[in-house]
Amino acid sequence: MIKKLKIQNFQSHKETELSFNPGMNVIVGTSDSGKTTIIRALRWVSFNRPGGDEFRSNWGGDTKIELKTKEGQVIRTKTNSENSYQLNDIVFKAFGQDVPEEIKTVLNLDETNVQLQMDSPFLLSDTPGSVALHFNKIAKLDKIDTGLSNVQKKLNQLSKELQFTEKEITAKTTDLAGFENIQQIETEINKIEKLEEKRIQTGQNAFQLEELTIKTERLQIKIKEKSKVLTYEKKVNVILELYTSQRSISEKRKQLKKLALNLYYKQQDILKIENEVKAEKDIDKIILLYENKQKSAASLTKLSKLYQSITNNKISQEKQENRLKIIEKEFHDNMPEVCPLCNQKIK
Repeated sequence: MIKKLKIQNFQSHKETELSFNPGMNVIVGTSDSGKTTIIRALRWVSFNRPGGDEFRSNWGGDTKIELKTKEGQVIRTKTNSENSYQLNDIVFKAFGQDVPEEIKTVLNLDETNVQLQMDSPFLLSDTPGSVALHFNKIAKLDKIDTGLSNVQKKLNQLSKELQFTEKEITAKTTDLAGFENIQQIETEINKIEKLEEKRIQTGQNAFQLEELTIKTERLQIKIKEKSKVLTYEKKVNVILELYTSQRSISEKRKQLKKLALNLYYKQQDILKIENEVKAEKDIDKIILLYENKQKSAASLTKLSKLYQSITNNKISQEKQENRLKIIEKEFHDNMPEVCPLCNQKIK
């Protein structure tokens, strides 16, 4: 059942949305208000008719019809660059003049569900045979009639094939009568085939023999050419021995040069070591002198500190003596000749 219909840029409808209730729905309006266009929009979605672009609005824009049913949402779109159906999230484009089967299944509409304004009254003006065919279609009886018709066609075809096959069997039987001596002919053919096989094998053997003869002649020519080379074998061997000996001498010469160079380097190392041994005694003396110098420096430091201490003590002593003289002078200056305590003359 259709729940909602939305029309966009289809003939006189720029943007129209209709909601349908369960049961019968009636669309009412004045003449040329677009009632029939709604049916055309439904036919365009359901049957992909009419074709072309004549139904698209004059003011332009994308033409789109949306049908919302219980089974899903169907969108039919036509633009300057696109011609498509859409079922929920699935898009169909290359469908030609037909409607995709998935769309047909969801809409479940055919020509009997839609009648235009100018159509004759439904079934009333049809012939009895047309009415019967219509009701047979509703009751699925048309499928039985179609099945029976197909079965009858198949039976007729099988009957014709059977007659043709019987004629072929008769003809083949007649032809077979001319082959009564077929076994004898087959025996002769087998003999001929065996002789042909022997002839082919003999030809192959002759060809192989010819190839072997050619190869043998080529080998003999090569042997003659190689025999000339063998006369130089001794001279070549002597030259190879001399070359090997020369290479051995050259290798030994290289080894001797390497040993002589190593010996020279070793002699230089020995001279360095001898010079180092000679310098070792002088180094020992220098180290001893350095150690004595260090000890003398330490003693000198101690003597310097002791001298400084003596000097400091002497200076301190001189200061104390001077202070003592000052104190004695002050004492004598301040002390009377007669002691105030004992009244005796102070000496």
